[in-house]
Amino acid sequence: MESKKIDSKEFPILEFDESRLAIIEATHFIKPKEEFEYCVITFFRDVIEKMRGN
Repeated sequence: MESKKIDSKEFPILEFDESRLAIIEATHFIKPKEEFEYCVITFFRDVIEKMRGN
């Protein structure tokens, strides 16, 4: 069975950029805050309610 090389032009999500600087860099617009050690992001209502203690 021959493996076919995936063309990154056909699937742009497969492209890789070695630059460590983003095109839109949040630190250019927002000053960093040292208030929080962790951030949790979820889209599950039950998890949000459990963390809020509801």
